[in-house]
Amino acid sequence: MSSTDAFALFAQARKQCPNPFKLETVVADKEVWGEVLTNLPSLNQHIDAKIYDAIYEVQQKYSNKIGISIKGDRGTGKSHVIHRIWKHIEQKGECVFAYIGPFSNPKRINSHVRFYLASSFSNQDINGVTQWQKLAAAAISTLKDT
Repeated sequence: MSSTDAFALFAQARKQCPNPFKLETVVADKEVWGEVLTNLPSLNQHIDAKIYDAIYEVQQKYSNKIGISIKGDRGTGKSHVIHRIWKHIEQKGECVFAYIGPFSNPKRINSHVRFYLASSFSNQDINGVTQWQKLAAAAISTLKDT
């Protein structure tokens, strides 16, 4: 087998790692929080940059409370972008992040949002601290200052 035989190289690569073509190409809601095997940082990187720029601009000019809505067709990389935003926020450690998944019944939006907030805040950052704990610490800190 020559080292330039493409089929042999492909077969060898398949033995070393899972076949990327067998992986799901769409990231599920729950995968926003974990590690995404199919994450390609270059996918929609221009969107990431615009989001971070907008967050920074809003924080500097208006408020430190920001909400972002991301909309697009299925399979266009929305969840990958959301995952990277979460990882960015997680590394900074100074924010909380809530992912509110899509919903179909506008009459139940309040319970839908509450469910996803509770679920989101139960996720841990890289230090093992939940967002509930961060919120509690911030509330205690605020009360100490009064």
